[in-house]
Amino acid sequence: MAAALHPTFPEGAVFHSYHAFESIACAALAVMGVTIPNDHRQKLMRFQAKARRYTFFHGALVIAARLEPVRNRALYPKEREQQSFSHDPSSAWTPTEAQSLLRRVNGMVNAIKTELMI
Repeated sequence: MAAALHPTFPEGAVFHSYHAFESIACAALAVMGVTIPNDHRQKLMRFQAKARRYTFFHGALVIAARLEPVRNRALYPKEREQQSFSHDPSSAWTPTEAQSLLRRVNGMVNAIKTELMI
């Protein structure tokens, strides 16, 4: 995952952080015996609903709240009416912000893997 962090492409690191968190959430749901929805937002919501009894729960809530709104922003620019863009993913995050998010997600992934023995 750290290889995704390139100083010129912090939005790639942000998206890969989101994807890593969504992936571990789905793995956790599978271990819990829960059906995994197809919709990205629903995956995180179901994970939050089912993870309440685990020690990683509160940290996972904080990260999920931070990551859920960034997935599409990291991937897609927003188009305005005159064919210009109001949001450019490449300028949305600094390398420092991306690095911080990567560290937090990596720590949460490790916590979930450890507690659920994934």
